[in-house]
Amino acid sequence: MDNSVGSPRRPETAVGCQLVTGRFRDAEANVAEAMSLAADLGQGLQVVVLTAISAWLAAVRGDTAAVEQQADVGLGDARHHEMAAAQATGARALTDLKSGAADAAPDRLDRVCDGPARPAR
Repeated sequence: MDNSVGSPRRPETAVGCQLVTGRFRDAEANVAEAMSLAADLGQGLQVVVLTAISAWLAAVRGDTAAVEQQADVGLGDARHHEMAAAQATGARALTDLKSGAADAAPDRLDRVCDGPARPAR
């Protein structure tokens, strides 16, 4: 793809940098831009990946309704992108922790660590 036209991967890369540096508002703006571009280009799987990132950002904000709606996209997609599913599950676990339901978070995260997205051992 000609990157001069734009690619949803370009703002996604910026989002990764913004997430690790705590620039969450900037990350949200770039996720929204990348989701719109991916949708316009017919890149449905990229929309799923970006929606999972958006779910995690919603968890950071404390927007439980958005977490549930966006996590459902990542977890319900028939192509089951493992990293998107892991990030969506992580968003729900963060919501559990923030809402005082700390007992639920480890169960969610254990399922992620047992799947294909698990860290190398």
